[in-house]
Amino acid sequence: MNKLEAFLRKNFDALIEKQNGREHAIADIVWRQAGWGVLRESSPITPTNNVTVYWRAQGQEAKMKAAGFFVNVTDAGRRFVAVKEMIGTLHGLFSDEGPRPVS
Repeated sequence: MNKLEAFLRKNFDALIEKQNGREHAIADIVWRQAGWGVLRESSPITPTNNVTVYWRAQGQEAKMKAAGFFVNVTDAGRRFVAVKEMIGTLHGLFSDEGPRPVS
């Protein structure tokens, strides 16, 4: 997880920019400097839309702008090989079967 977080931290601005105009989906995993979250609703990724996120570290939901504040890691895993591989490795940490591919 440290490797994935380091990648997200280093590439945060570029990942934020590249996800603009795409879609957040319910249950997508998201990340920001303050930690991990999960989306509670779908929304286009634009500055004018809002989305509800459950933030794990805070243990609560927050209504946030859909663009510019967090990386949609699920979406990034579909588009960037490096993220996809790190997510597959994470799945392996929580499975007896080892790493699995991310679709």
